[in-house]
Amino acid sequence: MKCYEKPKVITTNNYMFGFAALPRLVEHLNSISRKIDRSLQVMLTMPAAPGSQKNNCRPEDHGRVVVISAVAFSNNHVAGERLHAPLDELFSSMPGIMSVERGVATDFESFYNNSSLMQTCSRWSSDNILTNDIVSVAKVIVENLHLSPSPESQPLIVWQGIRELPDAAYSAVGDYYVSTYAQWDDKESDEVNMNWLYRFYADLQAHASGFYINELDRERRPENIPICYSGDNWKKLMSLKGKYDPEHVFLGFDVK
Repeated sequence: MKCYEKPKVITTNNYMFGFAALPRLVEHLNSISRKIDRSLQVMLTMPAAPGSQKNNCRPEDHGRVVVISAVAFSNNHVAGERLHAPLDELFSSMPGIMSVERGVATDFESFYNNSSLMQTCSRWSSDNILTNDIVSVAKVIVENLHLSPSPESQPLIVWQGIRELPDAAYSAVGDYYVSTYAQWDDKESDEVNMNWLYRFYADLQAHASGFYINELDRERRPENIPICYSGDNWKKLMSLKGKYDPEHVFLGFDVK
């Protein structure tokens, strides 16, 4: 495992648009992706519009917004501003922007715990893809998200960039990671929410370059488990499993 020093300065810029703009936004993001430093984490969430912005949403936004969050990890504020510059130049003056927040100070613990804030309900199901075709994926999201039985369900898009990974078990790659947590509270709503998520990700399958094993719907999509790894690495894992655990004492995947 490679470890890094804790960054001295973490700053976040947020850009908010109407939900229907998602395909246009990721197309522009993709066009400058090679200018983005890996020390900048770029995420897109699609929550319900906050009260102050509800009246600014158009009918095709279905009451949702896109929030582009760029988090810069740097040693000082000047370096952080340089990391933010390509995205800020692109999005801050783009037509349709609802709001901009710049230079929001973010401590490491708050950043680390941010993902827990997305879980707002007691019941949930998740699925994901890795993709190099984010524009097509965004169109599928726009077509499906407004059909969600629960307004608390929302996808997350994370720009990962072109990566060269060492020899490791986690070896599936894609420029973008697209995950969705379907969330609800009533047990009686389990089936309708899980079926919606299954159909949604069935539509996304054609654009997948791989999957992340920890958030894959392994029960209903076991055929995707080998694609969470490169072909050679999956064969190696199965060979090691057969050699050292022939009695299946430890958890494994029964993939036909």
